[in-house]
Amino acid sequence: MKFQDLYRHYSFGHPDGMKESQNYLKLYEGLITSVEPKLMFQLIHKLSAGCKVRYNDKLHAMEVTFTTPTTIDLINSVIKRADVAGWFWSNTNIVEPGSPLRKPTADLSQEFDSLPPNTKIQLILEAKFSFDVSEYVITNYDCLYHTTLKTKVDKILQKGLSPRTQSKQSNHPERVYFATSVGDLKVYLIPEFAKLTKTSLSNWAILQIDINAIKQPGVRLFNDPAFPGGVYTLSNVAPAFITVAK
Repeated sequence: MKFQDLYRHYSFGHPDGMKESQNYLKLYEGLITSVEPKLMFQLIHKLSAGCKVRYNDKLHAMEVTFTTPTTIDLINSVIKRADVAGWFWSNTNIVEPGSPLRKPTADLSQEFDSLPPNTKIQLILEAKFSFDVSEYVITNYDCLYHTTLKTKVDKILQKGLSPRTQSKQSNHPERVYFATSVGDLKVYLIPEFAKLTKTSLSNWAILQIDINAIKQPGVRLFNDPAFPGGVYTLSNVAPAFITVAK
């Protein structure tokens, strides 16, 4: 089974997706787990019956929408409940009456009181943990691939890769992302990163990660639900396992 096929089998697009979801998200990091989407849906509805909740299969995320008038305490209670359930608040969308969707201009609590009635406040919640693919990747791949700006290569080769949040558009946990296919990196990810950072494709380098990096004690790989064939780790990757791909 190819990695992409493994991904599709466990994704919520699978015909038995909701049946599979319990296995898909029932993982642990110590005592931390991400509850399955169906249970997460029920937890939010029980806490706040007045909001609208839907699972976005494309984004693999829970969308929780409040309509003003509401309270910032209620919104924060949903965020806290999500955190306890192993989900994180990754983004916020705001739609004021007669206006297009936008991001908050500042911290949501700072502009909350100025929002007019019937404003839609949408929280995007994502599972902290996908399913563990460490054993599968170690068995089927000799290396993984990571892309970065060429200006950062020398530092990475000296100090390695460390989980950190680069995005200013969301609140994702600190991770190091990899692709299992260098072709996917070139065709899909690098063009997207170049567009987001307004840089040229030639500014991006591809690093090759020896699979032995994943065999180190405590290192685990999880699938990236937003990118079939993509994986991530919450651990550091030592420079000894990193080379510039040819």
